[in-house]
Order: sequence, then C-alpha cells, then structure tokens
Amino acid sequence: MSKVSFQVDALVRAKRRIGLRMVLVYAVLYAVFVLSHVFFPSFPGRDWDGISWGVLAGVALMVVSVAMAVLYHLLCSRIEREFRP
Repeated sequence: MSKVSFQVDALVRAKRRIGLRMVLVYAVLYAVFVLSHVFFPSFPGRDWDGISWGVLAGVALMVVSVAMAVLYHLLCSRIEREFRP
C-alpha cells in the first residue's frame, strides 16, 4: 500500500468518524423532539408569544442541522489540510 493510499484511507476514516458522531447527536435531538410529541402531546401546542413550542422546536432542529453541516465542513477542511502531501 502506498503512502498516498494510506493517507487517503486515514482521511476517509477521520471524516467518517466525525460524520457518524454528528449523525448520532442529531438522531438523539430528533428522537427527543419526536418523543416529546408522543408522550406530551399538549406541550407542542402551547404558545410562546404567539408561536407554538412545536413550531419553535422544528425550526430549532432545522437551524441545528444547518449549523452541524457548517461545522462538519469546517472540521473536514481542517483535517484535509493536515493530510495534504
């Protein structure tokens, strides 16, 4: 196995590890969102300044997903700079 091939494999593993951790974090957040709707169905319907908690939580999940995508890009860019031959 060549040095470049080994570096590419290590890069792929590092990026995969970051991605899997981020997916796990988002899956937990989404599970909390869904379970809160299942076990506390009246809570998402409550209003906070005219906006329901369910809508706020849904928008928060979207914002978190975009923030995580940006974070993934930044982390992977940093890792790729470290692996440059």
